[in-house]
Amino acid sequence: MRIPEGKVLGSAREVSVREAVQQAMEKKLTGYLVIRGEGIIVLDEGRILDAISQNAKGDEVLRKFLTLTADVEVHVLDDIEIVVLTRMLGIETDAHLNHLLAEQQPAHDREELLRRYGIREPTDMEVESIIRKALEE
Repeated sequence: MRIPEGKVLGSAREVSVREAVQQAMEKKLTGYLVIRGEGIIVLDEGRILDAISQNAKGDEVLRKFLTLTADVEVHVLDDIEIVVLTRMLGIETDAHLNHLLAEQQPAHDREELLRRYGIREPTDMEVESIIRKALEE
């Protein structure tokens, strides 16, 4: 079975599939993400319609994909191509799996979060100054 290729928007090597899906959702992508060696995730205007591997589809496949770091290729489909794809793959277009993205959020350690958001530890002097000002008010 040959699925519509659409327009290849881009690809990335060894990325978090979760982050790639989040970006596709934010951009309201209509198309699919190819997870190299695993399968595809189909989206319609940013809604996750289904996740499909070689021998399974649905919630469990998406949960597995969201834990991976893999090569990802993004394909954009037009209105006709998405209809063809969903019919070919037997995807229900009135349901979506977006709620699964909220599950299994990766735990971030404190140092990673500080680094990611450019936050630095306050010095002892800064802490003392804040406390002193709070007590004066």
